[in-house]
Amino acid sequence: MTNTAPDLTKLSDADIIDHLLAAEADKTAADLACKKLKNEILNRKAAEIHAAYTAKPEPFGTINLPVGGKNVKIDSPKKVEWSQDILEALWKQMVADGADPKQYIKIEYNVSETLFKSWGDNLKAFFIPARTVKAGNPSVKIEEAKE
Repeated sequence: MTNTAPDLTKLSDADIIDHLLAAEADKTAADLACKKLKNEILNRKAAEIHAAYTAKPEPFGTINLPVGGKNVKIDSPKKVEWSQDILEALWKQMVADGADPKQYIKIEYNVSETLFKSWGDNLKAFFIPARTVKAGNPSVKIEEAKE
């Protein structure tokens, strides 16, 4: 089911907008359909999935299930969270013991942009040398024109 793309150079601006809106609607519908179908497989095979993960040393990673003559790969990613309070205590203990905690623990400083914008000029002046602003990737959204 392959649609040949139109020759974009021959389309008017309005035609390009119409094609873009149609493609976005098709993509949204396809994404929703894929999500529903994948969830249905997960629901139908829940017992097999549970058994496969239970048989593994750790309950995450990839398992393979034969379904309808196909191999369905299911991946449950490993998600690790670290206790900030315990890491802070470990950092202090390493410093007290003369060790370099930077070899083991990563710290990243950050400032809330909302908070930064609310500060007065005098306070902002201290932080500006540490702040770099870059443009992100552009996005395109089509809306009805306001009259």
